[in-house]
Amino acid sequence: METKTTMAQPIGPTLANGASRVIQRSVAVGPAMLDRVRVPLYRRWLGIRYGERLIMDPSAVVRGRIELAPGARLSLGPGSTVDDLLQIWGSVHVDVGRSSTFLLGVRLYGRGTITIGERVVLNATKVNCLQSVIIGDDSLIGASFITDTDFHNLSPRVRRSTPRPEVTEPVTIGRNVWVGYGAIVLKGCRVGDDSVLSAGAVVRRDVPDGVVVSGNPAVIVRTFEALERSNQSVPPLNGAEPSGISGTGASPR
Repeated sequence: METKTTMAQPIGPTLANGASRVIQRSVAVGPAMLDRVRVPLYRRWLGIRYGERLIMDPSAVVRGRIELAPGARLSLGPGSTVDDLLQIWGSVHVDVGRSSTFLLGVRLYGRGTITIGERVVLNATKVNCLQSVIIGDDSLIGASFITDTDFHNLSPRVRRSTPRPEVTEPVTIGRNVWVGYGAIVLKGCRVGDDSVLSAGAVVRRDVPDGVVVSGNPAVIVRTFEALERSNQSVPPLNGAEPSGISGTGASPR
């Protein structure tokens, strides 16, 4: 006899969404009203399921879903937002600063510590962390891959042996950095403030402040002028770029 199997859904989101559907059938309400019901219900369920391993500031908003592995920990700062699926795998500890946002399908995993600054946006980003990954304030991190480890020893003779200490080295992404689609940041790299990693760039060495890099291995294709930098002393009028500045010259999209 043929049987059908279905993937079990987490009970918390199911109950919250079910309550929203009941209310929607009972009275004509908009999405904003439904969020007022679903979001608090799901938040309460998250607190029950994960306990002290999930710390959420009262002003943090979870419109999507959070999946937290048994050994992982997550701290969401004031005004932070989870708009889609956020997966925290392994035993990694994640500390998120004020007003940061997680968009489509972000996955953070490993056994180290991931520190995300204030007003950071992550969109379909994958981060593997065995030691330390730091992302600075105001950075935009697209569908890229960031890792602080090679996973295996390089030498063929010991490649299948226990990884040596040099296999892992911390990664630091500076302030106001834009990491484009498909970019890869490898172990031990520091990306300087205001810099851009173009689409598909493979970063194997440190990137200085205020530059655009592109290619494999990534090389500098543009250096921002002083007035273009976010720490400029004379701000642009009405948010416009200063005269003579017209984009990066290397799109990270």
